[in-house]
Amino acid sequence: MEDDRKFVASDVERAMELQMFRERWKEELDRDKENANVEMNAGGNTHESSLSERMAASSLTPVHEIASRSKVEIAAEIFREGITEERSGRHYEAVRLYRRAIQLDPDIEFKFEKSVDLKRKAKTRVAREVPGVADDEGVEELSVEELLESLMGYNLYESGTCQIDNAFAASVNGTHISALPCEIVQYLTTWVVSSEVDMLSLEQLALVCRGFYRIARDDAIWRMACYRIWGVLCGKPEDHHYGGWREMLQMRPQVRFNGVYISRISYVRPGESSYIDHESSQNQAWYSVHYYRFFRFFADGTVLYCNTPDEPLILVPRLRSRQSAQNKDQQHAYILFGHYTLSPDGSSVVVFLKRDVFREEYAPRHYRTRRGKKLDGHETLTIELVIRDTRERLHARLDWRRYTITRSVGQVETESTVDVNQHFPSCYFSRVKSYTAHSELPLI
Repeated sequence: MEDDRKFVASDVERAMELQMFRERWKEELDRDKENANVEMNAGGNTHESSLSERMAASSLTPVHEIASRSKVEIAAEIFREGITEERSGRHYEAVRLYRRAIQLDPDIEFKFEKSVDLKRKAKTRVAREVPGVADDEGVEELSVEELLESLMGYNLYESGTCQIDNAFAASVNGTHISALPCEIVQYLTTWVVSSEVDMLSLEQLALVCRGFYRIARDDAIWRMACYRIWGVLCGKPEDHHYGGWREMLQMRPQVRFNGVYISRISYVRPGESSYIDHESSQNQAWYSVHYYRFFRFFADGTVLYCNTPDEPLILVPRLRSRQSAQNKDQQHAYILFGHYTLSPDGSSVVVFLKRDVFREEYAPRHYRTRRGKKLDGHETLTIELVIRDTRERLHARLDWRRYTITRSVGQVETESTVDVNQHFPSCYFSRVKSYTAHSELPLI
């Protein structure tokens, strides 16, 4: 079997070398024909050998070149031709060339990328050592500090928001965004951030060009976002020992709005004592309990909370908005709606939830026949959560500090405290991209 594979591989190599030899030989013939025509027109017929002899002599050169070249060089050239075909849109030819290159050298893709990277580094090194020589991009010459200084020094009103390429402008029928005034682009940026303070989208907008970077770093939009989150407790960055509005928004403790905080509770409890076989302890029943807690915060001060055994894949889409969270079917989990406030020091968030309390109503003289549920009162849940950081993200963990339930039935009001040391693990943040896919209101 191995001999057959070697035989097939050798045939492929011979066919490829033969094809490359033919192509080079054809180029040599065409070149010699052009030289012969030029010499005949100039009257130069004093050569020692005829055209056929020169063609025969030149035809031997590709053979020696191919024999001296290694498989890696041949595969690299074929791989380079495949890249050219792919960029030209001829994907079928590109795949065929890629396969030929891989047959010669299975690791040709990694070797080719490594060689290109080495050439780029060498070119950058020469550009730094030799004055007046720069690479194509010209960005590697600048340090990070110099690059940021250059970007922040970009004048929007003199140079415009962005500059359109002339070749691209010829193929565009509509108006390019560079034709809009800076004030309109800044207003559109408030729609990018939206009323839910989606600063991640703003950071992605800053990666487009220099003009968008300059607009995304404007203190006005970061100040609006800070007041949207903290309101009257916002203050100024100097009051909280921050260097600017952007730094305060990133580093000051807060809750995140572009996802949900999730915690999973798992424990094992014994079954009913009436079903336990006391003679044999092996027949004792145990139950494995699993359920989830979800917190979904909004920038307007509202919050959604749910305690359910449903998987996150089922419940997370319902937490996108208050309208989608409404319980239209009894088969779905009941989602509580409330509001929250941040503590003055910003280290914790207090959640206030309210739910109705019902009691079963039975028909007279028929205690087994239920008439339905009757509103008996309501309960107020007060939950205080500590905002902490994780190793990967800021403000991505909520730890339980206090949990009280106040029940009001008629004129009687009772308050009970729940022990948060058991079955109350930390809630971890998980980003949901669909929450920020659409912008309903601008940042104001």
